[in-house]
Amino acid sequence: MPGALQQARAQAAPLFAKWPDPVREPLIEHHLTAAWRAGLCEDRNPYEEVADELRRAPGLASVPLTDDAGHGWLHEERQDAVLKAVGDLLDRAA
Repeated sequence: MPGALQQARAQAAPLFAKWPDPVREPLIEHHLTAAWRAGLCEDRNPYEEVADELRRAPGLASVPLTDDAGHGWLHEERQDAVLKAVGDLLDRAA
């Protein structure tokens, strides 16, 4: 519904206000798309579908984490920490 999407976009926009213009709109769009998908899949338990794949998976990659990585959306609350982590990862890859 266009009205509902407009309202959701208006509510999400302040969360990304500190991001530069070229990044802000894709982040808002992803946030809205991810929230929509999550709502559709809320009642599903995907673990059963991927359990064998998880058991056979290799160990986790060594990636830099921020000091306050938690349950929130870090890209909303700590843009500086996300950009630093991306920079650290690129430095390690170089």
